[in-house]
Amino acid sequence: MKKHLTLLFVFVCVCLFAQEEKITFRFDADTIKTIVIKVPGMKASEIYDRTVGWSKSFYVKNYDLILSRDSINYTLSYSDTFYMPFDTDLKAGLYKEHNHAYYKLSIECYDNRYLVCFEHIKFVDNFLEDTYFKLTDFFWDPRRYKEKLEGYEANISLVINSINTYIKTQEFVQPRKW
Repeated sequence: MKKHLTLLFVFVCVCLFAQEEKITFRFDADTIKTIVIKVPGMKASEIYDRTVGWSKSFYVKNYDLILSRDSINYTLSYSDTFYMPFDTDLKAGLYKEHNHAYYKLSIECYDNRYLVCFEHIKFVDNFLEDTYFKLTDFFWDPRRYKEKLEGYEANISLVINSINTYIKTQEFVQPRKW
């Protein structure tokens, strides 16, 4: 009996530790955030090729991709927008505001790791095109913007986790319900 319990305990521990930890993105009073993600045993060229594969699935309608490559490392840069950046589920429509978040996403590929740099540029109100506000506004009044900031960070986390899943498994996971 003791032997079976020990085996069960070992099995449960292996299952718990084998699950991949999700990446959680958080801004820290700055509009640029860089995350290093490890992928042991992968060459920079393989990470780069898989990142290009992910971008072809993610940016199907708007493939605005700038590629730069050198002999030392591989770099990809994207410039795009999130529609309704505060909602993680667009069908639920928690926030009725029709904003866009302009951002730049850069990925630097190295052997065994890659760096994801997310740079927030601005939010724009779609109905009042001249009206825009910055991410730094969220830090001036954190109580007022807490839920919106958390929603925005959750959307960025979903994108980064989608990239990470594709690099590791070549399986595309749609970051948000469109």
